[in-house]
Amino acid sequence: MGCFGHLPKVHIMHVGSVTNKGTLALVKAQVSELRRIYKNMGISVSTCDVEKLTLSMPEVNPLPLLIDIPFEKADIYARHKEIDRGSFKYGLQVVANSIRMFPEIVLCLISGFCYSMGNRRLYKSSVLSSIADADFVISTADENFKEGTSALPFNVYWRLVSWTILLSRAFEILIARHVLNKKIVVFPNSIGPFKTVIGRFLGRLIVSNVDLILVRETYSQEWAESLRPGAPVLVTSDIAILSEVERLSRGSTDNKKPRVVVCPGIYASTLSQREQHDYIDAHARALDELADQHDAEIVFLPFEVTGRENDDRIFCELVLKKMKNGQSAKIIETTTLEDFALQVSRANLMISSRMHPSVISFLLKVPTVVINYDFKQLGLLEQLGLSRCAVDINHISCASLMPIIEDVWKDLSTIREHLEMYVPILQRHTRDKIEASCKTFLPI
Repeated sequence: MGCFGHLPKVHIMHVGSVTNKGTLALVKAQVSELRRIYKNMGISVSTCDVEKLTLSMPEVNPLPLLIDIPFEKADIYARHKEIDRGSFKYGLQVVANSIRMFPEIVLCLISGFCYSMGNRRLYKSSVLSSIADADFVISTADENFKEGTSALPFNVYWRLVSWTILLSRAFEILIARHVLNKKIVVFPNSIGPFKTVIGRFLGRLIVSNVDLILVRETYSQEWAESLRPGAPVLVTSDIAILSEVERLSRGSTDNKKPRVVVCPGIYASTLSQREQHDYIDAHARALDELADQHDAEIVFLPFEVTGRENDDRIFCELVLKKMKNGQSAKIIETTTLEDFALQVSRANLMISSRMHPSVISFLLKVPTVVINYDFKQLGLLEQLGLSRCAVDINHISCASLMPIIEDVWKDLSTIREHLEMYVPILQRHTRDKIEASCKTFLPI
């Protein structure tokens, strides 16, 4: 307990599915930083996927969300029942969960007020208890406060997904802030874009009811300040840059061939069939050229594998099938974040259109070509001084992708040395701001 008169406690809310290794990397980094700052601390985490979090992080107290998100509940159902998102059963689950969401909000509000008055055996009482007992509450570093992405199409599906996430997050924050009287700090997040009146209203409601906002790039700072002029915002970086996977020793460096690791994958229901074809074709042609010109070994490393339609492994298989030099390529499927990082550490180059494989790659000092779909990726590249490594997903072709790859390839050693210098600076900057923010709410 140190100098505290009690065991310090924090509650982390808004955690999505940890089948996504990026979400898991974020939560692990947050818990690691809290334990570094406060040594002995009680940490509870509310998530849509209690079962997976329990297996992945037994050191925390996993709890359900206060207000469930319809699409996440349907995804968990689909995973257990092994059905696709396009099925009738999945759609039925989404509709049922969406209808259920509104009475759940009312129940949580009533239960929260009753809890604050001493009646502690009502709806979601375990979550309310953890929030009430916490010294402060953290809104996790994740995809919580936005409508879609800055570069991908914003269709009906993503409108509904975004609105339900924002609605859930808004009421969880209102209950924690105004019913249970807790201070709330938003850990390094992306805020925005907001593309509809409903989205901007919910975004403004959220930003106006937290005590401090850490964002991971200046684009998010601009969005937060547009929603709440004078908002208490600090710019840091993605907290996964502090992940303990950096401690992994670099993998074998005596590869007979240079190794290129590829992490393809896109958000569901965003690109058209033609755009998906161009995306797959660009990867296949570029990887064939790398195999031909540089005798490279191509390793596909799917990041999120759900077993459902269009997960990362499916995209890996589609690109591999399209390649002419498929014999120089293989797919390696990892089960843990640490195994994934170990495979990345053995690479000479990574090509990724996902955010957190890129973060892990940079953390391990592996030069990376980023196929960007959102300003969060551009922000990270700007912080590292590597904006030249980006390719816009909306203009992807072999003709646009290959020159960037070749430019990075000829400078692999220089970029690695650059990362050796700048990643520790970014880590120190992020760590210092997180520590100062936490101490504002719970001094040591």
